[in-house]
Amino acid sequence: MEAPEATDGGPVAASDARLLALLRGQKDVFELIARRAPLGTVLEALVRLVEEHSDTGAIASILLLDEDGVRLVHGAAPSLPASYNEAIDGTGVGPAVGSCGTAAYRRAPVIVTDIATDPLWDDYRDLAEEAGLAACWSVPILGTGGVVLGTFAIYHRHPAAPADGDRDVLDAFQQAAALAIEGDRAQTALLREKDRAEALHRVGQAIASRLDLAEIVQLATDAATELTRASFGAFFYNVVDPAGESYMLYALSGVPREAFARFPMPRNTAIFAPTFNGEGIVRLHDVLEDPRYGRNAPHHGMPEGHLPVRSYLAAPVVASDGGVAGGLFFGHPEPGRFDAEHEQLVAGIAAQAAVAIENARLYAEAQREIEARNRAFADRDRVARVLQESLLPTALPVIPGIELAARYRACSDGIGGDFYDVFALPGDRWGVVIGDVCGKGAEAASLTALARHTVRTAAMLHAQPAQVLRVLNEALLEHDPTGSRFCTAIFGLLDASDHARITLTLARAGHPPPIVSNAQGVMPVRAGGGRVLGAFADPDLADEVVTLTPGDTILLHTDGLTDVGHDSDVLGAEWVQATLDRHRSDSPGQLVDRLADGAVALQATAAGRDDIAVLAIAVPPLAARRAA
Repeated sequence: MEAPEATDGGPVAASDARLLALLRGQKDVFELIARRAPLGTVLEALVRLVEEHSDTGAIASILLLDEDGVRLVHGAAPSLPASYNEAIDGTGVGPAVGSCGTAAYRRAPVIVTDIATDPLWDDYRDLAEEAGLAACWSVPILGTGGVVLGTFAIYHRHPAAPADGDRDVLDAFQQAAALAIEGDRAQTALLREKDRAEALHRVGQAIASRLDLAEIVQLATDAATELTRASFGAFFYNVVDPAGESYMLYALSGVPREAFARFPMPRNTAIFAPTFNGEGIVRLHDVLEDPRYGRNAPHHGMPEGHLPVRSYLAAPVVASDGGVAGGLFFGHPEPGRFDAEHEQLVAGIAAQAAVAIENARLYAEAQREIEARNRAFADRDRVARVLQESLLPTALPVIPGIELAARYRACSDGIGGDFYDVFALPGDRWGVVIGDVCGKGAEAASLTALARHTVRTAAMLHAQPAQVLRVLNEALLEHDPTGSRFCTAIFGLLDASDHARITLTLARAGHPPPIVSNAQGVMPVRAGGGRVLGAFADPDLADEVVTLTPGDTILLHTDGLTDVGHDSDVLGAEWVQATLDRHRSDSPGQLVDRLADGAVALQATAAGRDDIAVLAIAVPPLAARRAA
C-alpha cells in the first residue's frame, strides 16, 4: 500500500485518488454501521475495502475476541483460504500465538515481516505455508476503556514491512471495526437481556405455580437444558423423608433415565464440590483440560459408559437460609458450548427453583401438619401449637449490610394467628411479611399456613407489594367467601443492592403502621394503609417507599404489642414509641426482646393475652460495618 514517488504531479494525483477512494469507502462502511447492518456485512466491507485499494496484494482479516476473553473467533476474511480460516477459528490469546493472538495479548501492534523465521509463528508456520502466507501485521481492535474486542490483520504472500501509510490505514480501520463491534455487542446485549428476562419470567411463572417437589425440579431441569442448548441436564436434590432421613434424588432432561441408572450418585469430587457446597457456578470450556479432572478414585474421570462430556456447566440451588437444596448440572460432548449468557440463565433458574422448592417444602410441611391435626382432632390444641411454631421461620436469613431480629410470644392459650417471614427473591431483593389472622386455635393456624405460602408464591410473580397482598386477599375470600376469616398484614420488598441506601417498598392492609427509629427520633410510617384482607373485594391498597440509611431501624409488629392494659382495649402505641426512643442504640435483637417482654409484662393483669410478633430491620452505622 505504499504510494509511488511523485514525478510531474502524476503519481501524487494517483495517491490522492486512492486516498479519496478509501475515504469514500470508509463513508460507506459508516453508513452500514449507522443502519445497523449485520456485523459480518460491516466487517467484510472493511476487509474488502483494504484489499481493493492495496497495490501490494494485501489480504485482510478480522478476528473477534470471544465473551470469555481467551479465544479469537472468525470475523471476516473472504480472501483467505477456507481451510486456513477454519484452522485458526478459536485461536488462543497468549504471548507467542502468531501475530493476532500475540497482538490481543500485548494489546499492541505485532508486525511479523517474515513468518518463515519469526518465533511467534512456530506453532502456525506450516499452516501459513500451506495457505501461501509470508507476512502478517496485526493490530488489536480496542473499544471503550481500552477493552480488546478482536484483531485486524494484513497478510502478504511475500515478506514485507509496513510503511507509515500502512500503519495509518491499519489504525483508521481498526477504529471503524471497534465502532461496528461495540455497536453490535450493545444491540445484541439488549436483545439477549430482553429474551433472557422473558424466558426467566416464563420459567418462573411455571415453577412458582407448582407445589410438587418432583414436578418443580423436572420443570427447572427441562427449561434450563433447553435454554442452554445442553446435550443433557440433571438436577440432583436432597430430600428428607417422613422419618427425618435425608437422601438424594435426581431429575434428567435430554436423555433417558437409563443413561444414568447404573452409575452412583455424584460425590464431592474436585469438580462437583463447588456446586454441592454452594460456592458458586462452575463453567468449563473443556472439562478434560481442567486440572481438577480425573483426580478422584476409583474412576479418575468419567466412569466407563458415561455420556461424553466436554463442555460443563453447574449451578448450586441455594435456599434463603444458605442451605444447599441441590445442584443443576449440564453437559455437551463438544467443547466451548456454554457462554456467559448461559451461565446467567442457569443462575436465574436456580434462584427461582430455590424459592419454589422452599415454598413446596413449606407447603408440604403445612399439609403434613394439617393432616396430623385431622388424625388427632381430639388433641387439636396441641396440634395447632405445633403447626403455628412450624410456620414461623426457624432462623432469619443473612442479608449483607442488614441486621434482622424477630420475636414471637404466644397468646395465653398458646394458639394464635400472628406470623412473620423474610425470604430471598431474585435480584438481591427480599420479601418481608408480618400478619395477624383473626381467631385462635387450629383454624387460625391453618389460615396462617395459607397466608404465608400465598405471599411467598405471589412475591415470585408480582413486583409490587400491593399486588402481592391483593393476591392474598383473593385467596382468603376463596377460602371463606363469608369474609369472617380475615387477616391484617404488611408486605414489603427490601432492595439491598445499595448498602448505603436500602429501600423498603411497603403495602399495609389494616395492620398497625411500621415505626422508623434513628438519631433524629421515632416516626410511624402511616401512608399506604388499606383495609383488612379477606373481608372486601377491594382492600384499597397502595405502595409506600421507605428509604433506610445507615443508623436507621424499622419496626414491624402485630397489635399484640400495643393491646395492653387491665381489661382494656386501650392501645399502647405511645409506650412502644417511648421504648424505641429510649433505646435507639440497642441492637435489633435487644430491641425486639425488650418490646416483646415488656408487652407481656403489661398484659399480665389482663383477662387474656394476645399473641405478639415483632420484626426489626436495621441498617448498621458505617462505623459498625467497618468494625465488623
